[in-house]
Amino acid sequence: MLLKLSLILALLLQCLSALPSDSFQPPTYKQSDPRWGNDTLGFGPDTISSAGCLITSVTSALAGYGIQIDGVIPTPHDFNNWLKLNGGYLNSDWYTWESILPLGFSFQGFVNTTAGIAEQIMKKNVVILNVSNGHHYVLCIGINAYGYAVMDPATPGKTIYNFTEVVRGGVYAYKGTTQNKFLEV
Repeated sequence: MLLKLSLILALLLQCLSALPSDSFQPPTYKQSDPRWGNDTLGFGPDTISSAGCLITSVTSALAGYGIQIDGVIPTPHDFNNWLKLNGGYLNSDWYTWESILPLGFSFQGFVNTTAGIAEQIMKKNVVILNVSNGHHYVLCIGINAYGYAVMDPATPGKTIYNFTEVVRGGVYAYKGTTQNKFLEV
């Protein structure tokens, strides 16, 4: 166990020394924001406030890349509507990870290890972390000696998740898009 921890720490230190200076700075969106918190998530029954951490995290990533929907940087309200019109939900309100390919983001799958997540961060891929024993999603915006720096759409003041608090990470590679970034809702 100690050897495994030492290897992980060595990899993390290598990653930290190689992190680019142009860090990813997406906007902070809160799923409970009154502008969209009461919106029905997908086709219901939940609301963005009660169960929209995943789409709020993905929206923040899209906005951080400057992706526009209907001529504006999307909010969770805009993205939720876009998903409803573009096959982004399965079984009423289950987010479909592959649905944002038209926006230039190719879903790469899930990574279950600290080393694997660190590798995806180094590749500058978007990583959506599954935390809190699998009950919550946050956008990873970096890594440091304490854990993952995050944009947490629900927990006020929470900016770091310890490596042991993460269940897995969903990974997107940004491929750009051949379509105009100004997508209509």
